[in-house]
Amino acid sequence: MIDVLNNFHFLRPLWFLALFPCALLIGMLLLLQYRKSTWDQYIAPELMPHLLVSHDERQRHSPISLLVLAWLLAVLALAGPVWERLPQPIAERENALVIITDMSRSLYATDVRPNRLVRMRRKLADLLEQRNEGVTAMVVYAGDANIVTPLTDDADNIALLLPSLSPNTLRTAEGIAWSPGSRLTPALKMAVQLFRDSGVTSGRILLVTDEIRDFNEASNVAREHQVAFPISVLAVGTATGAPIELPSVSDEPTSFLKDNEGRLVIPQVDFSQLRSFAQGADGRFSQMTLNDADIHYLLSNDPLSKMNEFQLIDERDFDAWIEEGPWLLLILVPLVALSFRRGWIMSAALVVVLVKPPEAHAGWWDDLWEGRDQQAMDALDRGDAATAAELFEDPDWKAAAQYRNEDFKQAEQTYRRGRSPTHHYNLGNTLAHQQRLEEAIEAYDQVLEKAPDHADAVHNKAIVEQLLQQQQEQEQEQEQEQQSQDDKSKSPDDDNQESQSQSDEQQQQELKEEREQQITQQEQEEAVEQWLNRVPDSPGELLQRKFQIQHAERRKKGLTTASQQEQDW
Repeated sequence: MIDVLNNFHFLRPLWFLALFPCALLIGMLLLLQYRKSTWDQYIAPELMPHLLVSHDERQRHSPISLLVLAWLLAVLALAGPVWERLPQPIAERENALVIITDMSRSLYATDVRPNRLVRMRRKLADLLEQRNEGVTAMVVYAGDANIVTPLTDDADNIALLLPSLSPNTLRTAEGIAWSPGSRLTPALKMAVQLFRDSGVTSGRILLVTDEIRDFNEASNVAREHQVAFPISVLAVGTATGAPIELPSVSDEPTSFLKDNEGRLVIPQVDFSQLRSFAQGADGRFSQMTLNDADIHYLLSNDPLSKMNEFQLIDERDFDAWIEEGPWLLLILVPLVALSFRRGWIMSAALVVVLVKPPEAHAGWWDDLWEGRDQQAMDALDRGDAATAAELFEDPDWKAAAQYRNEDFKQAEQTYRRGRSPTHHYNLGNTLAHQQRLEEAIEAYDQVLEKAPDHADAVHNKAIVEQLLQQQQEQEQEQEQEQQSQDDKSKSPDDDNQESQSQSDEQQQQELKEEREQQITQQEQEEAVEQWLNRVPDSPGELLQRKFQIQHAERRKKGLTTASQQEQDW
């Protein structure tokens, strides 16, 4: 009983606001009930009791008490009274899958048309479309591994990122790989860690590749975890191979990858090696097909395989509550049946149909149906950044809305509460907008201390430093001009008309140069403003930046090792 009292609350308490119109309606009905009848002035008093219903009889036949009880029960039910948590299992059906994809430059080989990379994307898109249950994650690798997405039940979100995945996303803007080579071992360890971080005790790993170079090391890791996380292999490419056609601009000639000795690189697929690896990892092997036969074979339910075990873990109480409100609706059934007798329910239904709820923006009516962050997101989609900034409760989104509303001071205060490189980077942008250039440079330096490969921070810092240098030079020139004018004002006047005319011409020339400098400075500030307002919307660029940050963090923690392989494919 004590637990019930401690846990008792309402999930939607705003529904109690519906009691106010109920009170107003009851007041109006009571006034009508007690109002003196107009028949009193036309009918004799001794005939009144026989012709009209008395006050006591009207009160007995009045539906006010019935209306109040029904209204109160409905509001209580809609408010959602709860006092008991709903026990839920951590994972009823784990069905967890981590997809590991090779992103070395051998995927540009054209032995399958149009190339291995495109065929891999299409196959993974088909696979994700069929993932209608369970959770899925994706890891890509070349010389090192990177997480595209952790385990999630939103396979569509992973599918949206597929067109942006390519070997270039694991390289710098200049096309240099920050971790060249092709090493599967880090990707396998990362996949196992993704399972453990999500509390998943068993799952499957699907490897899509054309070669395993660190075969022995990767096999040892695979055998270590083969019971809980078996690995299946989907091979892309052919045994004969083909040259690696490098991506190029449309007006440039086609180029092919060559080794250090100038010979064409032709990567061949060793199917026996890949099959041996899958068998050693308690998984399956298949070459990539044009239909779905390979997917069905690799991920089909097999009673003899451990790949599709679903473990039911202990039930725990989460913030999911058993609603007791629907039981109150059962009490309304006899009340509704009684109300049919005098037609009151039809009148009430007519009122509900005719009375439309008032249109409100970010008010109590919206709070009944959407959370504050949802309302804010809708406002942001409409372009109403000011309203979104007021509604957002999430600090990061609130700061983003303030930034978009050009309320840089408020955005600055919000970003200063954060400690991540992203917060410091956005703080630098807000300070740059406020022309506090030295503080902006300090913010970018804080970003680069934690993420040395943060390309945008490096770029922004260079621009702000250049702008600061220009401002300092202009201030020095203005000081020198002012000093020169002061010196001239102190010189003796020889009353020579010609000298005075020359002095006036010189001052006009100086004023003209000063105006030109101001115009140039304004143009530079407008250019910087336009650049700072540029928001990268390319998923490929975002993924590339994300992978660079991940690689920098792993390198800082000593989790990456320099590849001993010279082959960058």
